[in-house]
Amino acid sequence: MVGAQTSGGDPSVRIREQLDELAAKLARAQQELAVAREQVAFQSGVADDAQVRMVVSGTPLADREFREARDDLERLKRHEEKTRGTIAELSEERDRLLERLFEDIDSAEARPAKGSRRS
Repeated sequence: MVGAQTSGGDPSVRIREQLDELAAKLARAQQELAVAREQVAFQSGVADDAQVRMVVSGTPLADREFREARDDLERLKRHEEKTRGTIAELSEERDRLLERLFEDIDSAEARPAKGSRRS
């Protein structure tokens, strides 16, 4: 409830709080993307090895292992792409909030301070 009290009437405080939340989400998504990239790289090697074994041995077991490795690789690639999309969405949201914050700051600077009167 403290956050709700601090952002009471000042929209720029709320925007800053939203930016902080977004920064944390973006950092988590970027970490997730780094892990996904490593997983894709590893699984790509596994799939390549399985394909070689399939071609060399020609057994049904080698064929099945290759298909499983390939399917796992595709699943990991889809997850990587989904994570990239999440990062793009979070970045766009961050940019919109920054734009609103700058607009609020500009409009606050253009207004005379409360209690001061121009004669």
